[in-house]
Amino acid sequence: MLVVKVVGVGNRMYGDDGLGPCLVFALRNCVRSVAGSNDGSVRVDYVVLDRPSHGDIGLLEDGDVILFVDSSPQEGIVLNRVELSRASSDDLVEAVGSSAGHNLSPLLLLALAFAAGLLRGKKAYLLTVGPLAPEFGRGLSSVAVKLALKAAATLEHFFKRELGYQASFDFSCVESILAGLCSDPLSELSESSSMNLL
Repeated sequence: MLVVKVVGVGNRMYGDDGLGPCLVFALRNCVRSVAGSNDGSVRVDYVVLDRPSHGDIGLLEDGDVILFVDSSPQEGIVLNRVELSRASSDDLVEAVGSSAGHNLSPLLLLALAFAAGLLRGKKAYLLTVGPLAPEFGRGLSSVAVKLALKAAATLEHFFKRELGYQASFDFSCVESILAGLCSDPLSELSESSSMNLL
């Protein structure tokens, strides 16, 4: 069974910085249909990490494919494969040594997991969405909601192209969650969920 971890990271107390957790929460709750798989069954874990910390690297351990979703100040919706095996041990030691437990980026979480030996033989990707600007005490902006919907379409294509199955999301449901629940940075999002896809 192929295990896919879709991990939304960010800090919802800073408005648009919470796009990752909000989008992943919405996708988990708005899957409309799933069809086919080239390699048998696939399990997708949707993981919400609001203000990730060092202890969260254990969540990556059982994923064969790990895909982070995060906001970015850079323009565009960009999906890249992360090749940590090419990083030198000095680079990893520097990244780990410079980390603060209250502010871990997706790349730093991956570096920590790689240094701990949790990512051997696994694929990692980073989907960034921007340009977005964090603003303390605000929910997602209307710009963030529009970009998140485009990012959801990008993920549909990624699932089909890279994993051989098609997950279809209800975009009106996604938009409703993003514009509703995620307009309040204090609203509660549950942590993770799994779906067995046959």
